[in-house]
Amino acid sequence: MWNVRGLNSDIKQKDIKWFLHQNDVNLFGLLETKVKPESLNRVACKVCYGWNFVTNTSLHNGGRVWILWKANKLSLDVLEMDAQYIHVRIQVQQTGHLFLATFVYAFNKIADRIPLWNALIRFSMGGPWIVLGDFNNVMYSNERLGKMVKDDEMFPFQTTANLCDFQDMKATGSLFTWNNKQPSETRIFSRIDRVLINGE
Repeated sequence: MWNVRGLNSDIKQKDIKWFLHQNDVNLFGLLETKVKPESLNRVACKVCYGWNFVTNTSLHNGGRVWILWKANKLSLDVLEMDAQYIHVRIQVQQTGHLFLATFVYAFNKIADRIPLWNALIRFSMGGPWIVLGDFNNVMYSNERLGKMVKDDEMFPFQTTANLCDFQDMKATGSLFTWNNKQPSETRIFSRIDRVLINGE
């Protein structure tokens, strides 16, 4: 999963293609592509050549979520799509292993994220499931520095995680995945990007 913050430039497109080639990736998500519907085919031809892909551009002007996959390695069925997520079922062709995956790019406002939490709870029907992306939301108070976290921001995310049996997938690197790029006295750090998995 990569929050590219715009995929219209040749430089970003080359970065993505280089990464996919260097890492032998079979499944990949792009967030915040900012690709308008009228530019979709042009950009997709440059970035997704040789890949199958799906995007929720039709539901939000600016293509918030893209999923790319290699059809000779994986079968992917879109189960549901919204402006904040794409929910899919994936089968690994070599092993037959099936799992659910939800690629998320949540809205910035607390109230606007409520439909996302409701959808995740509704999707929680059993079976292996991974949910990954930019939630624009911290889950715990220690996941933000520089500005206090209010309970009404954390509580819906925590409730969703509990109801869905989510746990954080182990990760390396910095705890904080975003900052506001302000001077040090007003800088805010937050953990808003994560990968969640259920017990199965």
